[in-house]
Parts: sequence; structure tokens; C-alpha cells
Amino acid sequence: MTLSNGLRIPKGARIVLPTGAINMDREFFEDPQTFDGFRYYRIRTANEEARNTNQMVTVGKKDLTWGYGKHACPGRYIAEVAMKLLVIEFLMRYDIRLPENVKERPKNIEFEGLVCCLHP
Repeated sequence: MTLSNGLRIPKGARIVLPTGAINMDREFFEDPQTFDGFRYYRIRTANEEARNTNQMVTVGKKDLTWGYGKHACPGRYIAEVAMKLLVIEFLMRYDIRLPENVKERPKNIEFEGLVCCLHP
């Protein structure tokens, strides 16, 4: 496969996208290392364009979670509802807190693996 910029990708090559790195890019997010549960809320309330381009199921170059362009995940809308229902169940059924002797939240655990293989 030859990309529009002339880069040739051989058959069977593995392409790995550092999608998590985008979320830590200061060009896109202010203070990305700090947890901020209202980050996207504030982004969405900035203006109408931001509201339309920063929803959970929105696809774009700043967030490749759901893919992009014609390869965007068609099931992302169902997945969004399933995730919200799961969070609701956890909040309603469990009392979630740190153990009594722990005073700080645990370090973030990041895992991802978006690998594409080019086949004939």
C-alpha cells in the first residue's frame, strides 16, 4: 500500500497508533497529566462548535478512540449506552472508596493496543 504522501507500507506490516499519546498532548489539552473529571464538560461549553465536536461518540483527529473517517466504528453509539449503563450499575450497587489507610488515589494505569495488519 502506498499512502498519498508516497510512504509505502509493505504487505503484512503492523501499524501501531499511539492513540493514548494524543490525550497527553499539551497542544490539545491543558494540563493533560492531571485528572480532571470536568475537562470535556468545560471544552463543550466553550462554544457551539466545541459542543458538537467533543461528544463521547464524536470522531476526529484529536481522539482516535472510535477510529476516523470511513473507518469510524459504527457500533460506538451502542457502546456509549452500554458504558453509561455499566457506570450507573456500579454507582447504584457499590460503595466505591479507597481503603482507610490509603490517602491518595492510585497512579493511573494506561493500557491500549490498537494494531492494524495490512492483508492482501
